[in-house]
Formats: sequence, C-alpha cells, structure tokens
Amino acid sequence: MKITEISIGDMVYFRTRNRSKYLFGEVSAIYESECAIQVMTHNDGFQTVHVKNASFSESEIKKMKWVNPIQGS
Repeated sequence: MKITEISIGDMVYFRTRNRSKYLFGEVSAIYESECAIQVMTHNDGFQTVHVKNASFSESEIKKMKWVNPIQGS
C-alpha cells in the first residue's frame, strides 16, 4: 500500500506492534511526510499506523506481520 492510494474515509485493515490480531477502521487523517495514517476503530479508538502495516484487503493483512517502520523489518 502506498500513501498516495489512501483517502480519508477509506476502510483499512492494519497491524499494531502490541497485538497479534489485525484491526479494522476508517482512515481519519493522512500524514504524508511520515507515511502514516490515523485510523478510527470501532472498539479501540484512534490508532496511528505506518502504511507498511496497513492493507485494503483482509486476505492480504492475514499474511502480513507487523513491520517496524524505522528498521523496515
């Protein structure tokens, strides 16, 4: 996923460092200079996520593991 493909209001799946299960929510802000998005989830509030840890596809996010955006792996 690229930051240019994302729009406010899009629904995305994403991974966080401290959870084994992926989350789902609506993009509420885009931080292009940091390649990150802010996502509002139904139960967990706002989460800021690097685009390396987000996907539009549930099947794709199931195959992904959380990636440290600073180290790249």
